[in-house]
Amino acid sequence: MKKLRVRAALVAKNCLAAIMVSATAVGAFAFEAVDDGVYKDRIDWGVTMDLSGANSPQHLAYTSGLRDYIGKLNDSGGINGRKINLLVEDDRADPALMRAA
Repeated sequence: MKKLRVRAALVAKNCLAAIMVSATAVGAFAFEAVDDGVYKDRIDWGVTMDLSGANSPQHLAYTSGLRDYIGKLNDSGGINGRKINLLVEDDRADPALMRAA
């Protein structure tokens, strides 16, 4: 029974080490992929909101608050020196537009 526990601990330790190495490797390339919205000088962050449909009063208020917060964050230097470029898209509460965005 003790050998089984030692073996399980060793397997868990090796799995954790493999995950850490993989995460480091992925992190090293994370800022190189153009399609993920992270660039050397900015971060593109897309948000879809119902800005003209039935839920627009709530979503307009949320979007306004989000823009204010992102502006404050950018004024303080952004994230790791990158400014956030907030891209807001009106989905008009239409599921087809939500999927397309």
